[in-house]
Amino acid sequence: MRFSTAELTIAQPKQGSKLAMDANHEEDIEGRESLKLAAETGDINGLYGSIKKDPHVLDHIDAIPFVDTPLHTAASRGHTDFALEILRLKPLFGRKLNPDGLSSLHLALRNDKFETVKQLIKFDKELIRIKGREGVTPLHFIAKKASDGDRKRMDDPINADQQQGGTDEQQRALPNIEQEIVADDRVNILAEFLFACPNSVEDLTIQDETALHIAVKSNNQKAVAIMLGCIRRIGRKRVLDYKDKEGNTALHMAVSTSQDVIARSLRIAGALKSSSPDPSLAEFLNSPDRFSEVLFKLRFLLRRRVSMEVRNIGLVVAALIATATFQAVLSPPGGVGGPGDNSLFTNGTNINATVSSTNNLFAANTSFINATLLVPSEDPVKRLLFNGAINAGATRLLGVVRYGSVFCQFYALNTVAFVLSMLMIMFVLPFRPFAILHGALYCLMWSYGYSFPLISPSDVYSLYFMVTSVVCAALIFAARSATILMCQRNKRLQMLERLMMNSVGK
Repeated sequence: MRFSTAELTIAQPKQGSKLAMDANHEEDIEGRESLKLAAETGDINGLYGSIKKDPHVLDHIDAIPFVDTPLHTAASRGHTDFALEILRLKPLFGRKLNPDGLSSLHLALRNDKFETVKQLIKFDKELIRIKGREGVTPLHFIAKKASDGDRKRMDDPINADQQQGGTDEQQRALPNIEQEIVADDRVNILAEFLFACPNSVEDLTIQDETALHIAVKSNNQKAVAIMLGCIRRIGRKRVLDYKDKEGNTALHMAVSTSQDVIARSLRIAGALKSSSPDPSLAEFLNSPDRFSEVLFKLRFLLRRRVSMEVRNIGLVVAALIATATFQAVLSPPGGVGGPGDNSLFTNGTNINATVSSTNNLFAANTSFINATLLVPSEDPVKRLLFNGAINAGATRLLGVVRYGSVFCQFYALNTVAFVLSMLMIMFVLPFRPFAILHGALYCLMWSYGYSFPLISPSDVYSLYFMVTSVVCAALIFAARSATILMCQRNKRLQMLERLMMNSVGK
């Protein structure tokens, strides 16, 4: 068969390009092999030697969706400096999974390379939340109680390549003291994880299990205690009520497996054993609104639909009203009556007194101090302007105004205004960031009531207003506490909040 000159001209470039592609492929393989060898030995010079041969060698590896990167190899063998150098050059390698669904941090943990683990999370704390096979994060893995088989499973190529005295027989022959050291290191790493990324305590596997579920399932008492301490300190007690796919909370799992110590710790932390099924979304949407849900929805809509500027204006006005109404109990309307000035002690008896003192035993030097004391000759309360007619005009229009009637009318309205303004302030201010300020507002309401014995014309009025203000403060406190507890425990309210949040797109 004969070829024309044109056909031969076309065929030659095609053959040349194929040869060039084969050569490039061989160079890629050679570059990866040299890079793998450098990662296995922790040779940073070898890393940059591979980059000199092929500047795109790391990009070629990154283009593969699931691959054992040099970071995986170095982390599994504990070459910390090499791992950090690779992570600095290619940060995305830290989030890449190998064909077995494991990240570099997973492999470092599985091989007990704890120093490498610490440096990796110091470089990027979000590596703690990388989900590997079955949604297991490094926190889930470290929460599980260590065992010989778990620490040195040989179900991935990297672990199989680097067995250094890691057979089952040798692991069983380890002294107890060495195993305790490894266990302590795992506990410290768990604490490091929670300090670096406390939100990871809420991460779930595909079985809807938290790290707390896994710790309870493996009877890891130390891990449970550490996680409960973290949950308590960051205010995430809702994690205690998370259920897995079978509907079991951590406490339910502990009780069902007779782990009394862990169950007691969970109860102290506030976990509930209740395993009653939650209402489905269909049941919730098909059911009528409950009174608590109506109040919750009203509160949610008011908070969402009122702009921050309007809320600030309301807060300022409420604070001014609270200040004016509280001032009314410190300075009764009109001040005090009587001749001279507004002092409650204008009339009285002067008593002169002389006080002497000596500065040595034989009274050689003596100093004298003269003082004049004013002792009131009448009850100061009688000088309050409420007593008797206000003025001639008021007498003609209203007749003689009695002290008791004016006192009750004025301070009844004043108390209502004061309580409503305090309610407005508490409603506008979120509770969690301003919990101390809320406590101060309750104390202010109580002090408002306790000031009435000083200005009231009778014990009956004094007791009435004092009890009213104290009871209002107690009711507001109880309502606030009940609302917080209901939102934390009531599944229907949680579902309603989720629905309302999704409805506003936040």
